[in-house]
Amino acid sequence: MKLKAQEKFKIPSQVNAFFNLKIARSIFVLVTVIITSLLLIYYGAKLQRDQTMASAQQLIFNVLKTNVSVINNYFQGVFSSSERIYIDIDFKGIQALNFARESAVNQGSITEKEQSISVKATLTINKETYKVKLSPTGLNLDMIGNIDK
Repeated sequence: MKLKAQEKFKIPSQVNAFFNLKIARSIFVLVTVIITSLLLIYYGAKLQRDQTMASAQQLIFNVLKTNVSVINNYFQGVFSSSERIYIDIDFKGIQALNFARESAVNQGSITEKEQSISVKATLTINKETYKVKLSPTGLNLDMIGNIDK
């Protein structure tokens, strides 16, 4: 005994015949591949714009190019004498640079408006003092896109 509800959900024979055709299957696969490719290209462009893939790319590059002798590098670091570098910027200067950074990150690139912001600072390297001006330069966000840089 068949129920009437079961008969309602049968796939019509035209739709079933359509998917049985090789051409229809090929077109379906082709459209699916094209849509997936376009979505992946969009996703990759978005990751590049937001600078979120830079860390993964740098990790892979550094792993391939790094010298594997960790013990040798450790002892060289322990017995080396490092230079002390200080950058002295007043509070208003830090706020101006942070504003320029946030503005550039929101716009997607460093414009002339952000490049025109210049802050006076004092650079000290091993007791030698230099007066410098700091400003965001370049066009890409590769240095200011990540807060850790």
